[in-house]
Amino acid sequence: MVFRKIDNVFNKISTGLAWVSGCLIFCMSAIIFVAVIARYFFNSPITGVEEMIQIGLCMYVYTALGYAVRHEKMVSVPVITEKLDHRAEYIIKGIGNILCAVIGFLVMYELTIPMFKKLGNTARHATSLLHFPEGIIYLVVTICYILISLEFILKGINQFILSADPNMGKKRKESQPAESEVN
Repeated sequence: MVFRKIDNVFNKISTGLAWVSGCLIFCMSAIIFVAVIARYFFNSPITGVEEMIQIGLCMYVYTALGYAVRHEKMVSVPVITEKLDHRAEYIIKGIGNILCAVIGFLVMYELTIPMFKKLGNTARHATSLLHFPEGIIYLVVTICYILISLEFILKGINQFILSADPNMGKKRKESQPAESEVN
């Protein structure tokens, strides 16, 4: 019961960040469109478009990753797991997700050191043209890595729960829901 409530909270956070990601890609497209029109028709380029797109692309990718992990939109190669029965498949996937979470937490830890350094001196650590503080970019990426790692943990726990189902056998019965239907 508590697991489902926690899972629902993270689902809302991931979905919200996916909407932010969608807004970012829309804004980047609009900026590029306006920049092309300004350069082509008015021969007047907009200053800092490249930096805006670089920052927007970074934010776009990291805000969408939690949603991608939750809805299994990541690339996978099921060479080993497709040969196993469903219980073993869920256990292997659960272990893999926990390992991904550990790696995500290690990356997040390594990002915190430059993040605090860059947030401590925003005047020195800023983009060259627009003077956007790099510390904010690192902060968003670090927060998104925490979310990604927690999504992997929740996904791993869910797969361990599915592997403990006594009805799991060699073949999934027609009445038994698939993993995507349980989530």
